[in-house]
Amino acid sequence: MGNIGPLKNIMTKEFIEWTEDIKKSLKECIGDLADVMLIKNGTPYTNENGCATILITLPDGIRFRESFHQEEFDKNNTIQKYYLKEIRLKNLAWSMRTHCNEVLEIAAKIIS
Repeated sequence: MGNIGPLKNIMTKEFIEWTEDIKKSLKECIGDLADVMLIKNGTPYTNENGCATILITLPDGIRFRESFHQEEFDKNNTIQKYYLKEIRLKNLAWSMRTHCNEVLEIAAKIIS
């Protein structure tokens, strides 16, 4: 694999603080039920302008994640950033609900 080159504008302080606030609010909401982590990275593999990922780990080790991108953050005003956060968290919750529904469906087939 060739040289990828230098990273550009990885993550701004404002973006990092915004994602830290999201992590904090999730910890306050579900911290007694699951581990909440914020993984901050900025590589060309994730997004040229950086990416922060919220990772929720359940006690049984199952993980769910949702990513927030600097580039998308930069394109939105304050009100839009609120909705961006809400949409990302709903995506996260939806993936958890879908997983649970699939597990219940499998369990129902096993016991039927």
